[in-house]
Amino acid sequence: QPVPAICTSLQQLCRTGTAGADTFVMNPAVSQSRAIAPVAFEDGLGERLYAVGAANEPLEVLKISNELSCVSSFEESLREQAARLADFRHEAFGRVRAVERLDARSSTIVIISDHVRGVRLSEVLAGARKRGIPLEYSAATWLIRQLVSAMAALHDSGPRVCHGAISPARHVVSAA
Repeated sequence: QPVPAICTSLQQLCRTGTAGADTFVMNPAVSQSRAIAPVAFEDGLGERLYAVGAANEPLEVLKISNELSCVSSFEESLREQAARLADFRHEAFGRVRAVERLDARSSTIVIISDHVRGVRLSEVLAGARKRGIPLEYSAATWLIRQLVSAMAALHDSGPRVCHGAISPARHVVSAA
């Protein structure tokens, strides 16, 4: 199904955060490099940072908040969920590559995943609201269909698999 015109035009109004932000290099031996990564997004789960992998591929690193990182049952559940999703591939989702500790001395957990290019739905909606652009019915139904289809594919991938954090800020809209 083609992207409604309202979605593609709103993408131009919102920053994508991908140009110039993919400067953070994942190098486990250099923990200082993690401290200078630009924060792309932050919420109750933690900070999402842009990264570049060893093969120069764009990645994202979700640095889990200290409040969650220090809960042992959270880490265990997170690692189990990542293991259940190890073989899951869908164009609507960035592949989780690893769940690690920031470094040997830290309690901070990071989730390393493929970078999904596009604009956060929250930015699209905020840009439209700021400019007084109403979200057309066709655009809203297109977004809902995409979301429902992606969530169905995730839930169909196996037992006890869930997204866990659905919000406009955690969904990326792209023209592709």
